[in-house]
Amino acid sequence: MSVSNSALDIDCSILIAGLAFVPGSTGPYLWLAFMFTWFAYQGARHRTPAGRMSELNNAINTTKHILARAESTCTRDQVVLFELRHRLLQEAKVASKVECLILEIDGTRWREYYRSVVDALQVISKCAREVKNIQSTIRRIVQEDNQRKLEEDIRDMGQLLAAMYSPTRYPHLVFRRFQSSSDGADDHYDV
Repeated sequence: MSVSNSALDIDCSILIAGLAFVPGSTGPYLWLAFMFTWFAYQGARHRTPAGRMSELNNAINTTKHILARAESTCTRDQVVLFELRHRLLQEAKVASKVECLILEIDGTRWREYYRSVVDALQVISKCAREVKNIQSTIRRIVQEDNQRKLEEDIRDMGQLLAAMYSPTRYPHLVFRRFQSSSDGADDHYDV
């Protein structure tokens, strides 16, 4: 049995709010302070450069897997896929440089630390947007290739069905012939 996160969050918030109004005990207040601290820590942890860098590295690895699968399955657009691989490698290099910057930040004074963190977060955000753009372009190319393959399969099945149900074999069926191109290469039968 699965419980949705939103329902669980609402139940926890109602429970915590209800415990805060229990008279004569400091336990609910300590529990509330602990929960607030925990949620603040969890929220802040994902906004740190290291947390954002981890998300970026996961996105880059996911995009590499999608790209490898696209290169093996797509019959067309190979040049575009190679260009996307080049862009992805450039973004991976930028991410590596930012990770080195993050590792160097620890021993600096707080003003330099703050400036370095802000710069790192901006570069990480820009890099993450570019990786997301690359990923969506790859997925679009894969879908276009799938559509081309499906169109070919539909055309082949239409030709096969037209051959199977020819007017000479089944004269009671009415066939209308139409052409989808001017050169007559794509002849179809519409039943």
